[in-house]
Amino acid sequence: MRRSLGHALSLVLILAMALVFAGCANLTLISYKDFKSALEETVGLKKDEYAVDKNTTKSGYDIKYSVTATVGNCIYRFYEFDDGDDAVDYFEDYYDDFDEMFKEGDFEGSSPMSYSSGGGSGYVLLNGKSRSSSNIFNMYTNKVYGGIYFKDNTVIIVAAGSSKESDAASIDEFLKSIDYPKP
Repeated sequence: MRRSLGHALSLVLILAMALVFAGCANLTLISYKDFKSALEETVGLKKDEYAVDKNTTKSGYDIKYSVTATVGNCIYRFYEFDDGDDAVDYFEDYYDDFDEMFKEGDFEGSSPMSYSSGGGSGYVLLNGKSRSSSNIFNMYTNKVYGGIYFKDNTVIIVAAGSSKESDAASIDEFLKSIDYPKP
C-alpha cells in the first residue's frame, strides 16, 4: 500500500512538472500586422515612425516581413522568416550567447529562459546588466530590460537599453498587449 502510494505520488509530480515545462515557452504567434497594431496602439507610433521591410535579409537569413522601431532607449523588432528553420537558428544564436553569458557570471539580474525546439517556441527574458560593456541587441549598453521571443517562423525582440522605470513600463505595456511574458 505504501509503495503504491509512493508510485502514485511520483507519477503525479512527474506529470505536473511536464505540464509546467510544456507551458513555459507557450507563446502566441504574432503576425506583422499584429505587431504594427501594437506599435501604433500601445507605443503611440504613426506608420511613418517605424520601418516595414518585405523580402529582405537579416544576418544572412531571408526575411518575409521585418518591422522595426526605436523610441528613446527602447527597441521593438519583428522578423518573420521565410523558413522556420532560419528563425530557429537566429533565436538559438541569441539563446546560446545569453546562456553562456549567464553561466560565466557575466550578467547580474534575472534572466529566465525557456526553449522548446520541438514545440517551436522560446524566450530569453533579461532584467539587469552585463559585467562588461556589451552589445546586447545592438544597443551598445550593459543595461537591458526586455527579451527575445521565438514562435514558429517569427522572432520578436523588445527591450530597453536603460534602467529607467519609464522605459521598463513601456516595454511591459507593449509585451502585455501582445500577451508575451515580461522580465
